[in-house]
Amino acid sequence: MALVAVFIALGSLLRDFGLPTVALQAPELSHQQASNMFWLNVAFGSAAAVGLCLATPLLAAWFNEPLLWVVVPSMASLLLLGGLSAQLHVQLSRNMRYRALVVGEVVSMVAGLGSAVALAAAGASYWALIAQHLVAAVVLLAMRFAATRWKPIRFRRGNGACRALAVGAEYTFVQLLAFLQTSADSLVVGWRFGSTTLGYYNRGLQLLAFSSLLLGPLMQVVVPTLNRARAQGRALGPMLLRIQFVVGLAVIGVLAIAAGTAQSLVPFLLGGGWERTIPIFQALAVGGCFYALSMVNHWGFVVTGRSRALLRSDMISKPLVIVCVAIGSAFGVLGIAVGYSIGMALAWPVSTVWLGRATGVPVRRLFANGVLLITAGAAGALTAVFVTALTSVASGGLAIAAGAAACSIMILLLLSLVPDARRNLRGAFKLLKLLGTQRAG
Repeated sequence: MALVAVFIALGSLLRDFGLPTVALQAPELSHQQASNMFWLNVAFGSAAAVGLCLATPLLAAWFNEPLLWVVVPSMASLLLLGGLSAQLHVQLSRNMRYRALVVGEVVSMVAGLGSAVALAAAGASYWALIAQHLVAAVVLLAMRFAATRWKPIRFRRGNGACRALAVGAEYTFVQLLAFLQTSADSLVVGWRFGSTTLGYYNRGLQLLAFSSLLLGPLMQVVVPTLNRARAQGRALGPMLLRIQFVVGLAVIGVLAIAAGTAQSLVPFLLGGGWERTIPIFQALAVGGCFYALSMVNHWGFVVTGRSRALLRSDMISKPLVIVCVAIGSAFGVLGIAVGYSIGMALAWPVSTVWLGRATGVPVRRLFANGVLLITAGAAGALTAVFVTALTSVASGGLAIAAGAAACSIMILLLLSLVPDARRNLRGAFKLLKLLGTQRAG
């Protein structure tokens, strides 16, 4: 399943072709334009699903895993379901239907997990995991159709379709570079160390993804909100600084707690036998902090329509991460995780400088904000490691709670000592108020 996930992610990238991002950042989007993008996503999703099925023999031979003959075609249908769902997600986002977005995500995840547990208990083996993804995708599609009550009309040439494809191609190349960056480590682990070792590594990635779960959905909130704020004459720089502080504090805080309490948290979440995942996750969490800061830069490029500048920035930063992963592979699986985090730490300044050149946002203040949050997170994580070790003898749950509390107190204490951080906290409350106002509108 870990091997297939990489290629499902690649197929999803080709399925979208950057069109959801184009539709999301467009100041105006007609019904015909949205319908054209819907049918294009369905066509691309169908093509990606067929292509993945045809590639099954190659994948099974490359990874020497016969089960891929079954798993790959079964999972390929996710690409078609995603193509049907992509523009519905955009419609909900553009109309500020955030509650419907969250409810759909949560209900579909619960439905998928419930079906997986039931099938696993019945002895369905890996089919339980396949069913989890398929059931979740079907439920999510049904809920988005019900929530939007939006029906596409037939495709018509013109209406900006060529322009959308041209801009979408730039975003697709950006996302392809991001895919290579985020998938290089899994591909190298699977190729060099086998699927069992990849399983341990993949659990670390899943914990990282769960800890930074906010980042994906936040783009659907941040981009429309910034577009409306800019239309009202608000400057991008101060807004982006506040968003960086809020998002960075949330994601880095969660990752610091998770990494600091990992000795107790990983066995608590995954059970016994997953101890090899602990140092892998802790190393990956560092890169996750820098990834969160880089995502804020990404939103700045998207909001201002600087797709070409984003592409040029990523043509430097993404290969940098891949090179670090390749170098780290010489030192084993943990070296790959460390290499990923070093690469992300080097890539963030590159994207920040390029964003400043393209949009004029205050680069020095973005750097100061980010360094402060990373420093506070590191201090909090080290505090959590110490407190978790002291309390782990009594109870794993108690150790996690004590470590999380100690980490949170340390982060907030350090931030409260810095005047700029206190001002950012006040600005964060204003930002949350604006988000509420936009939603009400």
